[in-house]
Amino acid sequence: MINAKPLLAQLPYTHWTVELEFTQRAELDVYKGNVLHGGFGRALALVSQQLFDQLFVQPADNNQWVTPFAVFSCNQQQGFAEGAPLQFELMLSGAAADAQQAVLDCLMVWQVLGLGAQRARFQVRSVTDSLGAKVYKAGQGQSPVLARYSLAQFMTDDFCKVATSCNYDVSPLGYRLHTITRCRLQHQGQPLRQAPALSLFCQMVKRRFWQLVPEDIRQITGQPELAGRVQPDQLVFSDDSSEQPQQAQVRFHDWQRYSAKEQRQVAIGGLEGQWLYPQVTAEHYFWLRLGELIGVGNKSSFGFGRYRGNLEQAS
Repeated sequence: MINAKPLLAQLPYTHWTVELEFTQRAELDVYKGNVLHGGFGRALALVSQQLFDQLFVQPADNNQWVTPFAVFSCNQQQGFAEGAPLQFELMLSGAAADAQQAVLDCLMVWQVLGLGAQRARFQVRSVTDSLGAKVYKAGQGQSPVLARYSLAQFMTDDFCKVATSCNYDVSPLGYRLHTITRCRLQHQGQPLRQAPALSLFCQMVKRRFWQLVPEDIRQITGQPELAGRVQPDQLVFSDDSSEQPQQAQVRFHDWQRYSAKEQRQVAIGGLEGQWLYPQVTAEHYFWLRLGELIGVGNKSSFGFGRYRGNLEQAS
């Protein structure tokens, strides 16, 4: 956990909430991650081909690369009348967060390109960052200064206090996890159909975090390699009861969509629901909190793997 702190301070990060209003009727899928991802990419390619390549094109020599952004909406409505609103979230890290002005320009271009199969046009009403600052407001324009944040500024929990509670309280602290979007978690190439053991889940977050940290930041902080790798085989079948999720209300939502890129149906199922990790350490909580910010599992840039959680006293 300690080694992650200098990386957090160096990694640019921001989270925008975008509110738009359709100026034409629109028909969108229930799950909007794919259409938002594609629309964002089309607009960005027109604004900056170089940035598009950075965010969307996997380097040939890096099979651990992940896209440094995520775009998703919890709105499951399909039909939108003219004047109807839609809100979506845009998480930016690394190169994406460093290029906020280009991303904002991309949103302005996207209005004209439209959204969905019918390319329904819309107007961006507002863009607000996760600390409440207005980035853009229709009729007023953009903020004269785009606030620059690091991931460390969003990891402000008192982990020492958590550690004290874990060590001295009669009742241990648990962490109740609620999925916001489906979590596509895999083990040995196969999707997990039940909530994973605690350490495996934390390792998945750690892996995604490491993939998001650019090589130059790793070198600056003196951490060229990921330390403390845990073998998944040792975790999925752990006999430690404190590792196993309890009070689980989870289902595996199996769903397929047609991929124009791959010219076939692709499975995009995942876990949704809630479960309780009955006993967490300060280090567990650190990674669980970090996962709330960056997501976990596959297809995170399409909005999968978003969750929230809270500590609670074990009964």
